[in-house]
Amino acid sequence: AAPRTLTPCFYGVDIPPRNDLIASDHTLDETCAYIRADSLAYLSIEGMLSCVKQPTHYCKACFDGEYPIEFSGQNLHQLSIDFSRGRDRQ
Repeated sequence: AAPRTLTPCFYGVDIPPRNDLIASDHTLDETCAYIRADSLAYLSIEGMLSCVKQPTHYCKACFDGEYPIEFSGQNLHQLSIDFSRGRDRQ
């Protein structure tokens, strides 16, 4: 129903810190085994955005870690966690 949630949202959606998100640093197979599922699939970001008329008008930061604005202050420590570990895993 959605892409993998990899990073927290700082725009009002209540998403835990990155280190609490299983998809952020586990492969699809690892996550599937952890939740004891027979199968597991995520919607691609492209597939999600293909359902809307103006895909560039939607934030997808929690799915790809690319925040549209720079942050300062207390949230900085959450953003500085090494995101590259989960980026290329599927």
